[in-house]
Amino acid sequence: MGVGNHELDFVGCLTYCLLQLTADMKIATEGSARTTWHVNPNADTDDTSNTRQGHNLMTVAAKRVWEELYVHKKPAIEEVCFVILRT
Repeated sequence: MGVGNHELDFVGCLTYCLLQLTADMKIATEGSARTTWHVNPNADTDDTSNTRQGHNLMTVAAKRVWEELYVHKKPAIEEVCFVILRT
């Protein structure tokens, strides 16, 4: 995502995904969900240290991306949130 990318749909979707990843929210992976995750971050079937380490790395990376997104796209994020709240 470049600094010049102002597509509100993309910013909104990326914001939603990053907030789910950084807030440790339950991510729906069922077929009826509107979002498709190809890796289930909520899977508790494999409690190996590699799985926990991978989840932690994904969370740290998502937080870094969120920080950059917020710094560079704050007006777009505010606009997306305003449109969502208005509907």
